[in-house]
Amino acid sequence: MLVAAALLLLFAAVYARTLALFVAGWHDEENMHGWLVAPLTAVLVWMNWPRLQRTPVRGNPAAGLTVLGLALLVEVAGVWLGLNRSAGYSFVFAVVGLCLYFLGTAQTRALAFPLAFLLFMVPTPGGVIDQISAPLQRLSANAVQVISGLAGVTVRAEGVNLYLPGSVSGKDITLQVAEGCSGLHSLTAMAMLAAILAYFMAVPTRWKWALFALALPVAMIGNIVRIFAVVMVAHLHGQTAGIAFHDSAWGKLLPFVVAFLIVMGCGWLIERRLACNDDSPDDTPGNTPDDVSAPDSSRESSPAVTI
Repeated sequence: MLVAAALLLLFAAVYARTLALFVAGWHDEENMHGWLVAPLTAVLVWMNWPRLQRTPVRGNPAAGLTVLGLALLVEVAGVWLGLNRSAGYSFVFAVVGLCLYFLGTAQTRALAFPLAFLLFMVPTPGGVIDQISAPLQRLSANAVQVISGLAGVTVRAEGVNLYLPGSVSGKDITLQVAEGCSGLHSLTAMAMLAAILAYFMAVPTRWKWALFALALPVAMIGNIVRIFAVVMVAHLHGQTAGIAFHDSAWGKLLPFVVAFLIVMGCGWLIERRLACNDDSPDDTPGNTPDDVSAPDSSRESSPAVTI
């Protein structure tokens, strides 16, 4: 009991600062999903409770102390090097170490998905996203230009800027695709959504991983749809209306609705294909195995607005 109490006190002391940084990071728009991770993890544990009751509790101190010790070393090294958010991932491995120590290997294996799901609580390191955001901003702008053309609306993409000559309002409109509209800032939230949906799909594990891998393309598609919707609203009702839609709750939820429909649709197609082939799934959630010229200056033009 003394060893167990000492471990818990050491864990709390080392990770108190990290948890405070988690909470601070969850106030950023791209990391607000972090508030949902702990409650959803508790729900996942509750859903697996019948299986956990059937699994013997045999603590594995050797494995637990090894994993916990490595996690603490990574945490200390990360704080010393100033890699606060990246080092935060060691928190999840420390929790795994505690589970191994107190519950044992079998129980920890039964909790594999809830424990892995805790990784989504770590705020996304911003530097990684910023380095690859610019190319995806341009890709999103070019995609919206093509889709708008198919819809009969003239849109010209110049880098990350979108020009709408001759909108219904009679003014040229200039919109800018910001970093947040590249899809990367919502990637972690999209990945969390894809993971949850894939976990509950009655499909084999390989197809669950395929659904999870949809997170990046789905994040990009969802944000392209959002930008296209903003462009259409701006074209029909003016720039102010377009920006209002972008900042509204509907505008912010639209990428996630698109992501949900895409992942659910793909899962449904996979289930139908397996049903046609009489190929039953190998696991279920409760039984998981162990360049363009500038706009005409003669026309009245509104200032560029970042979307």
